[in-house]
Formats: sequence, C-alpha cells, structure tokens
Amino acid sequence: MSLPWLLTRSRMRVRISPWFPVLLCAFYRLDPVGCFWPFLGAAAIHEAGHCLAVLLCGGSIHSLALTARGAVLQTSPLSYRQEALCALAGPCAGFLLLFWVRLVPWLAFWGLMQGLYNLLPVYPMDGGRALRCALLSRWTPEQADSVSRWVSLGVGGIMAVLAVYAACGLHLGLWAALAAGLFLWRMLNCIQREPR
Repeated sequence: MSLPWLLTRSRMRVRISPWFPVLLCAFYRLDPVGCFWPFLGAAAIHEAGHCLAVLLCGGSIHSLALTARGAVLQTSPLSYRQEALCALAGPCAGFLLLFWVRLVPWLAFWGLMQGLYNLLPVYPMDGGRALRCALLSRWTPEQADSVSRWVSLGVGGIMAVLAVYAACGLHLGLWAALAAGLFLWRMLNCIQREPR
C-alpha cells in the first residue's frame, strides 16, 4: 500500500504552500550528513499512516496541505476516539520502520525520531491532538483546551531551554535553537488560531 494509492482511494486534494518547496530546498542544501531522502521517506510513511487510519475508521480525507509548518489533513468529522487513533497512527507507522532497521537504517532512524517528536503532548502535533481528544472525552471543551494549552506551553518552554543549552552549553550550533524557535512559532501560531 503506497501514498499514491491512498491519494486516489480517498480522492483528496493536495495543496502545497510556496514555503514548502523553499523549506525542502533549504534542508536539502544544508543537509550535512545526507539524510534528506530518508527523512522525507519517513515523513511520507508517517502521513500515509494517518491517511490509512482515517480510511479504516470510516472517514474521508478532503485535503492534504503541505506547508512550512508541516502536513495538515482535513478530514470528515471523527469521534474523539477515532481522532486520537488517527493522530497516533502516524508515529506508529514510523515505529514500524524499525522492523527494517538492518535494510534501511536511516529510514528507520528518522521514522523513530519523527515518531518520538510527534508524540510530544503539544497541540497541534499528534501527541497533543491525542491528549486533547482524551481530555475532551472527560471534560468540557473549555477545560480540555485550557489544560492542552498549558501542557503545550510547558513542554514548549522546556524545549526552548534545552535548545538554548544545546546551542550554547554543548556547542551544537544554532540548529537546535532554530528548530526550537520554529517549533515554538508553530505551537503559538496554532494556539492563537484555536477556537475558544
């Protein structure tokens, strides 16, 4: 089963923002160890995991938007439980790549890294979406959104401190700080847009 099959099966529209190819070109050009293609392959498998889960839950996918902040799926309405399962399916698809670690070690490595990163309980990432769905199944939307927002801000703050330490204390360069800055920008942007 491949991503093109999922695209035709679900009849989804794919939208690509102008910044997505810019980001890809920058990553390709600045990639010091040659991990661009395995990283991209792991990301495609991650998104295919989400798509397959939506279809298996009986939902439909209206569009896939590829932006500088990542991929965003627009689906038909799902229950909280279905949405949590679909959110967790992407990281799980990446973890499945570990079965092929001897054949494609870089692909398995990036599947693991992307899965762990996306499981952070930060909205709108997969872990944050699953946390929000779990909270919504027990609490009012206002309570769930408040807890989700505070957890996101707490984890984002910890990530920022660790990135500054990695850049300055461990002398790992500005990549860690840049990645944390993009992470915080994405997180704060989504929290501001979130309906209240």
